[in-house]
Amino acid sequence: MFFLANQVKIALAHRVKEDVSVASKTAKKNQPQNSDAPRKPSKREKRQKFIIYLMIISMLLTSLLAGASMFL
Repeated sequence: MFFLANQVKIALAHRVKEDVSVASKTAKKNQPQNSDAPRKPSKREKRQKFIIYLMIISMLLTSLLAGASMFL
């Protein structure tokens, strides 16, 4: 039983290494050749930035309201 479990771990580790090497090759292949040109942010990046700012503002507002509720 231990031998079989060990073989499965080895096989999974080998598969992860293959996946990482394939991912790194495709990442290198998909990089733009001209890195001097400024890149326009995608809709996804804009949405993520908006959500992060919204979360920060809501946390600050919540902290201020919690502090104000102690005095009222």
